[in-house]
Amino acid sequence: MKLLAHFGLKYLPFHKSNTILWNNRSLSELQTKFVRLLELPGIGILTGEYGLGKTMALRKIAKEVNPHMYHVIYIAETGFSRNEFYRILARKFEVEVAYRRSDLWHNIREKIIDLKTNRKILPVLIIDEAQSLPHDFFIDLSSFLNFNYDSEDMITIWLVGNKQVLHKIKQSRYDSLKSRIRICHELQQIKDFEEFKSFIEFGFTEAGCKTKLLSDSSLRILKDATKSVPRKIYNVIANCLEVAYEGNLTHISDELLENVLKEML
Repeated sequence: MKLLAHFGLKYLPFHKSNTILWNNRSLSELQTKFVRLLELPGIGILTGEYGLGKTMALRKIAKEVNPHMYHVIYIAETGFSRNEFYRILARKFEVEVAYRRSDLWHNIREKIIDLKTNRKILPVLIIDEAQSLPHDFFIDLSSFLNFNYDSEDMITIWLVGNKQVLHKIKQSRYDSLKSRIRICHELQQIKDFEEFKSFIEFGFTEAGCKTKLLSDSSLRILKDATKSVPRKIYNVIANCLEVAYEGNLTHISDELLENVLKEML
C-alpha cells in the first residue's frame, strides 16, 4: 500500500485489529479484574463509551489465558429474543440446538458442568453489546447460574456494553442477578493531555512511524475533537493520512487536520 510506505508505516495506527495496546491505568485494572474472575468465577460488568476499545481490550486479554484451563466464548449477537439468544449460546457451546427453552437450558448447562467438572476447564462467556439483551434473559440469568443447589460457580460471565447495562441491572426486578455481580469496571477516557500525547506517540511508533506527524497544537485539536475515543481517532487519522498522501505531504498540519474535521463532523 503506497500510503503506508509514504509515511513509513506497517499498518494504519489505532485500528481496532491492532494486537498491541497502550497499557494505561484503566486497562491494567481491567486485566487484573479479569484474572480475578478466572481465579474465583462470577459475573463481571465492563462499561464504557462507544469506540473506547472495550472489545479490543478484552480480545487481547482473553488471548493471553491458558486454553487448557479456560474456554473463552465471545458473543455480540444480542438483539434477539430470549429463546433465539439461547440458541446462539447453544451453537457457541457446540451442543444440540433444541426447540424448547428448557432443553436448551439443559444442553448448555450440561456442557458447562462437563467442562468445569470433568475436563477442569472454566468456561468464560463474554457477552458484548449487553445493553441490547432482552429483559427476560436478565431475569433468567440468575436461575441459569444456579448449579448444585447454588453451591458452585461453574462459569465466569462478562457483560460488556455502555452504561445502559448498569441502568438495567439496577432495576429492582433484577435484584437476584445484581447480587451475583462481583466485579464492575468502567473503561475510562484519557483526560490528561500528556497522557493523550503518549498514547498517540505509542500508536504511531508501534505502526512503524519514525517521524513526528502531528504537532502538539494538532494533538490538542485532535483530543478535543475526538474526546480521546480510539475509534474516532482512527477515523480522523486515516482521513488525514489519505489527504496528506494525496498532497505529497510528510506530516499532518493543523490546517489539514481542521479541514478534515470540518468534513467529518
